Amino acid sequence: FNTVVCQSNEDHEREVTHVSTLISNRVDGVLISLAQTTKSGAHIRPFQKKGIPLVLFDRVCEDINADKVVVDDYGGAVQVVRHLIQSGYRNIAHIAGPENTSVGRDRYRGYLDELKRNGIAIKKENIIIGGLQEDDGVTAFRAFLSRKKIPEAIFAVNDPVAIGVYDEIKRNGLKIPQDVALVGFGNIKLSSYLDPPLTTVRQSPYKLGKAAAGMLLRRIENSEIKIEPKTEVIETELILRKST
Repeated sequence: FNTVVCQSNEDHEREVTHVSTLISNRVDGVLISLAQTTKSGAHIRPFQKKGIPLVLFDRVCEDINADKVVVDDYGGAVQVVRHLIQSGYRNIAHIAGPENTSVGRDRYRGYLDELKRNGIAIKKENIIIGGLQEDDGVTAFRAFLSRKKIPEAIFAVNDPVAIGVYDEIKRNGLKIPQDVALVGFGNIKLSSYLDPPLTTVRQSPYKLGKAAAGMLLRRIENSEIKIEPKTEVIETELILRKST
């Protein structure tokens, strides 16, 4: 197989253009992780109409009945909040991802459910919904500062957002974790190099990619056999470091 890589740069319109290009080039199969601005799977249905095998991975949509490989975003978020509660924190904030993304929704749901399970009141002022980039973390922490209500601990939707928060905490002369504890999600390489290093969630991207590619190849090789779509969930692991 020749591999064609298309990068949407988180732009839904560019993703739509890529879909059209791939169909025009009569590809044998497609792996797709949706842009954070994508709100439905309508634009990828043409793959299925043309009989092109499709596997969604990492960021998926619920309105497409196709093979999917996802990280246990909900379970990872539960682990984070449980760890913070067990460490003595009660005033725990969440900087959530876009509501139209599966990762944003599932990590937010895990945060809410674990607080409820432990009888901790959910405070609206502790929840900020934003994007998935460093700048979103900076903006969110500035919002906490402007309200003069800085939480004891912050769970960011991913490591880039956490790093934005991290920089803004330091810029304001505060200490991690003495003034604010901080947790990310993703375990990107930089997270272990910070001082203090960032507590985060390992989501095994290599394993996720391998599982998705394997699923697609099986579809291509067994194109004559009708197989019901399945979802494979990759387990997460909480990586404890000194930011909590």
